[in-house]
Amino acid sequence: MSATIGQLLEKAAEAVASGGKAAFCLLAKTTGSSPASAGAIMLVSGDGETHGTIGGGCVEASVVESAKDALIFGKGIVQTIPLDHNFAWKEGLICGGTIEVVIALATDAEKLAAVAKEYQNRVPTKLELAIEDRTWTLNLPPRPHVYIVGAGHLGQDVCRHALSLDFSVSVFDDRDDMLKRFIPEEATHIHGNIAETLASVPYDDETYTVIVTRGHRDDAVALHAVAGKGAGYVGMVGSKRKIGLTFNELKDKGVSQEFLKTVHAPIGMDIGAQTVSEIALSIAAQLVEVRRNKPIEPTVLCPGSSP
Repeated sequence: MSATIGQLLEKAAEAVASGGKAAFCLLAKTTGSSPASAGAIMLVSGDGETHGTIGGGCVEASVVESAKDALIFGKGIVQTIPLDHNFAWKEGLICGGTIEVVIALATDAEKLAAVAKEYQNRVPTKLELAIEDRTWTLNLPPRPHVYIVGAGHLGQDVCRHALSLDFSVSVFDDRDDMLKRFIPEEATHIHGNIAETLASVPYDDETYTVIVTRGHRDDAVALHAVAGKGAGYVGMVGSKRKIGLTFNELKDKGVSQEFLKTVHAPIGMDIGAQTVSEIALSIAAQLVEVRRNKPIEPTVLCPGSSP
């Protein structure tokens, strides 16, 4: 089952607090080609249900079986899987690398809940997994934060995509009823004047601003409000004509040409999108593209390595 890291932590904390069992499966090392990158993590509960993924397929199935054994015997293990010719041929893989998976029992519900809260609140944190006297640390940087300006149909779809992709999300709109009726509770609802609310929030390189309001006027107001604030990504929906008019308006108001050149407009990857759902998907894809091209990723610190 697909799940974000924050959801995995919460599920593990809930399982342990209720007297149940769960095991984390952390992809700690990879060499050569592998189905996922180091830092991928999965949770296996006592009943065998899985949350998250370390690449899927037969490799993951093998790790799940090992995790079930670890839960039965109450002892974590480190599983090394060589994706060599023999294994690849038998299982239909063409990876050709080696992976090391740390399978550690979830313990200390209070600490897990605290890490989950820090992660959800965009506080740098870490998950420590211990097997006997060895400890692996998954360093978790702050989640990127998406500011979606507009709670209409497009904003709603982008919000759902962004939440499922483990972005922290805030949605801005001057229509409180739209926020309450259509925006998930997992996202922060920011009601009020668009210019004022956008001016009141913090920006950094991990801030992604998606401008999808209900009209040209509000788009221009929103883009003006975020100009020069330092957001790592700014995108605005619209036709080339509308974008040209908006940019000219903002240049007349003193917004720099340098900033306008950085704006993704029309927003989204070019996939030939036409419907609202397709446009939302193209926007979500672009957010992922920008995020993955940055060096900030969860990293694994293995026993014996330097911090």
